[in-house]
Amino acid sequence: MGFQFGLAAENQQALHVMGQTLSDVVSNAVGRKVLWEPNFKLQSADEKSGATQYSFAFVKPPNLTAALLAKGWQLVAVGKDTMHFGTDLIAQPCPNQPGKILLGGSSLSILGLSATASQTCVATDQFWNSPSAVLLAPQAGSLVDMIAQKLWQQHTRQLPKIVHVKTQNAVTGLMRDMHVAAIGVVTPVVSKQWLKDGGVLLQHQPMPMWAVLAAPCLLYTSPSPRD
Repeated sequence: MGFQFGLAAENQQALHVMGQTLSDVVSNAVGRKVLWEPNFKLQSADEKSGATQYSFAFVKPPNLTAALLAKGWQLVAVGKDTMHFGTDLIAQPCPNQPGKILLGGSSLSILGLSATASQTCVATDQFWNSPSAVLLAPQAGSLVDMIAQKLWQQHTRQLPKIVHVKTQNAVTGLMRDMHVAAIGVVTPVVSKQWLKDGGVLLQHQPMPMWAVLAAPCLLYTSPSPRD
């Protein structure tokens, strides 16, 4: 079990106490001995040798949690307090059609797309499968970018076209000022103002500050009576 506390542990003794306590909890839950190691990082998740292959991870930085989720790791438990952190999907309301959002059309040419999808109004619970859907996200590989893709893949296997810009403000600026009919990817701090301006919040995914994750395809077997 890999551990990454960020700056949470005050010293090595505190790190050892937290690590041993949580590994004991997991050991009792899975019915087998669980060893823990500090300084877990994203590269650690790709280690395949038997002695260092990780089955679980306990991490604090949300960006590490997001990166592991993108690799197929699964959440086992999360901290209760998300500190209002997360990823929001936003869109423009469809004129004169309550409950629907505006997608596609010639406005997408501003994003440099060679072929623009036809403009359409889609119900707020049906946009996942719309051929006119385009994700407008901040920097590629950023936390909100990875979480948005994970959210999308929970509803459909095919990701939409994704266009990346530098900042969240650029996302809302293009949608508000240039009327780009895309689905924006931002944090709650930014979406709060979007809602005040009359925009639509499609999905909110809170992001835990603390998370226990299990490696992909982790198979549990019942311990024998001698274990």
